Amino acid sequence: MTLLSRERGCFWGRILILGLLTCWFVPFWCWAATPVRIGVLQDGLFWEHEPILEAVKKELEVLTTDKYELLFPAERQIAGQFSLEKIHKAVELLAQDTSLDLIISLGPVSSQVFAQTIPLPVPVVAINVFAPAAQGLLQPDSWKPINENWTTSYDPSIFSAFVELSRSVLDFENATFLCSEFHCGTATKISQVLETWGAQAGFSLKTMVISPDNFSQQLSLLKSDLIFVDMLYGFSEFQVQQVFADLTERKLPSLTAQGIYGVELGALMSAAWTDYQALGRTYALKINMILDGISPKDIPVLDDWKLDLSFNLDTARSIGFDIPWRFYYESHLVEQGKYRKSLTLQQAVEIGLQANHQILIDHAARAQTTLQRKKGESALFPQVQTQLRHTRINQERADLSPSPRAETVFELSIGQNIWNPELKYILELADKLEEIATYQTQILQEDLQEQIILAYLDLLLREELVKVQREHLRTYSRLKDIAELRYNLQETTKSDVLRVEIQYENAHLEMTSAFESRHQAKIHLNHLLNFPKEELLSLDAMHFSRDNLEDNQRFLQKYYTNRHIRLIRDFLTEQMWQHSIALQVANSQLQQVRLQKAQIESQFWPKFEAGASWYSQLQDEHRDFVNTNSRNEEDIYEDQFQDGWNFQITMSVPLYTGGLRFTELEEAKARIEEIVLTREKLKSDLAAQARTLQFTHFSNSNRANNAENLVEKAHENFELGKVAYLQGSIPIMDLMDLQSNVILSEINATVARFQTYQSLTKLLRLVGKLDFMYVSTEDAGVQAFLQKLDQYVTSRIQ
Repeated sequence: MTLLSRERGCFWGRILILGLLTCWFVPFWCWAATPVRIGVLQDGLFWEHEPILEAVKKELEVLTTDKYELLFPAERQIAGQFSLEKIHKAVELLAQDTSLDLIISLGPVSSQVFAQTIPLPVPVVAINVFAPAAQGLLQPDSWKPINENWTTSYDPSIFSAFVELSRSVLDFENATFLCSEFHCGTATKISQVLETWGAQAGFSLKTMVISPDNFSQQLSLLKSDLIFVDMLYGFSEFQVQQVFADLTERKLPSLTAQGIYGVELGALMSAAWTDYQALGRTYALKINMILDGISPKDIPVLDDWKLDLSFNLDTARSIGFDIPWRFYYESHLVEQGKYRKSLTLQQAVEIGLQANHQILIDHAARAQTTLQRKKGESALFPQVQTQLRHTRINQERADLSPSPRAETVFELSIGQNIWNPELKYILELADKLEEIATYQTQILQEDLQEQIILAYLDLLLREELVKVQREHLRTYSRLKDIAELRYNLQETTKSDVLRVEIQYENAHLEMTSAFESRHQAKIHLNHLLNFPKEELLSLDAMHFSRDNLEDNQRFLQKYYTNRHIRLIRDFLTEQMWQHSIALQVANSQLQQVRLQKAQIESQFWPKFEAGASWYSQLQDEHRDFVNTNSRNEEDIYEDQFQDGWNFQITMSVPLYTGGLRFTELEEAKARIEEIVLTREKLKSDLAAQARTLQFTHFSNSNRANNAENLVEKAHENFELGKVAYLQGSIPIMDLMDLQSNVILSEINATVARFQTYQSLTKLLRLVGKLDFMYVSTEDAGVQAFLQKLDQYVTSRIQ
């Protein structure tokens, strides 16, 4: 290469670098995204508008990456405050603003006013339009919008699907449609349209218009089998809740289109499209097509809508409604706990310890041990006795010497142990037995406490697995609908539909197993808490959530090296030796056997006892033979009385008992050696258990973190797979594999999280800190324990 060519190369290189830097600092000169201004008009601030709008924006960001810069000017984000006059003014303002590239309308009234505005300079995408064809917003034959610069999304079969779903839950012949005055007062054709649809479906359907001012009076007039509740535009959350409360009080089943929101406020059930991500994607696709230059009139309005079913279990119980069992699988189930007993883990432990039969039996046995000890103590106190005796001898009897013929004596005696070392050791043994019994009770309580905690965690785990299985059953149901839609459009084969149906049925079987496991976990926890019949329990799931697990793991983040882990293991081992009740029992048993040895040795020592007594003869008939010839038979008997006392000190020394004591002494020595070795083995076992449990907990914790990351990736991969399947890029089996990965990752993440809590429970059991499972990390005891750990590690690292 010549010098000239090198210089030319450097020149063009500098030009290229300069051009790239120019595009970097001045992006609008090169490939900068085109700014797009989007206005938004809502009928009024309504709970559903925010999630829908957020979903639309999120999906637009994905669709328009590097193509458009989406701008939502604050002054062009308008809420009509559920006022027809303000909505008309806002429509006029936005429609005449040619600086806007597009308008999103949220709500039936805003959408209707835009559709009736001709000419409409700015294209409008309308969301939440009720029966657009019946209201004359769509052409009846082609289903194209009457206004060429206005479009929406609609499923003509949605009402029949709504009715079919309703009738599969409840058999009804007449129904009432509750409609807000704001909605029905503006769209006057709604009542007529609904009554016509009801007649076609084979039941009577009437419309009742209610407002925030008169709904209580209006509801008192209802006498229908089923109440359809429209979106209650203009009602506050409290007023919506009161509407459903009034219906519940009147034992009227209510079906709302307000989704999970309405069910949480007290509706019996809801049939609505609650997949806001899919809903947002539907409208985002239309917006993207308009921004790409496609006219709204050429964008298809018809889309496939999917109804999701939700139930409020509290409302169902209040009105005596029995939800068909098959809907427990795929439906959202809401329960505020009105009929459930709120039960935290701490409350569960307290109830279990108070009501457990084995613990109550153990308390009774301990009471007997205490009484036996007191019984032995009685030998230390003076022994006082009284005796009254009377003897009578045949007075005709001829004796050679004077003798008593009738005698009555009262005697009072007292005895006292002065020196009895064996008795002393017997009492000390009784104390030690009572101590061991106390430790045994503590072991029993800790066993039960651990069982309750593990059962509580197991029930929470089963509850979450049911939710996971339910959500994936619903996903398979949606995939089945997508496969059937593609099959009807001749974009795929019947084989795809059958494959999804097989997975759908398998998901049903998995759901059945999940329900069974949850039921068994409920029975186990109810049994441990000694409930006479099964209680509906509302457990504290937040305390064991993903976020809470992350918070609990943060304090260990500074211990990240192998040396840290070894020091933590040594710390836990020492804590186990200090707090292990089993080790304390072994120590007490060793002391007990040593006392038994001392008791045997004490049998070689002398014993001293002291005693004293006092007696008094109350009657003494004595026969005198000295002058029997000169006296009558009766005169020879004389009464004599006397009193007296005695005192004695006794020393007893056992000399030889056949060698029994020597044999018992050797037995005690052998027993001491056995317990010493058993204690050392127990310490070794505890150390091994500490290492095993620490490693298990460390592994479970890492597994839980990794599993959570896999869940996010599996969901993202599945969403990409759905798009690819709809575009025909991948077969249905690949999509099924992606969905299976989502299910497996979520199950693994849930199981790993609760396994972390379970291993933590067993670890805390060994260090005597089970209460840490249900107290806050800010608890003084927890903080003191963590501080002790930190001092232990820090002092040895330095």
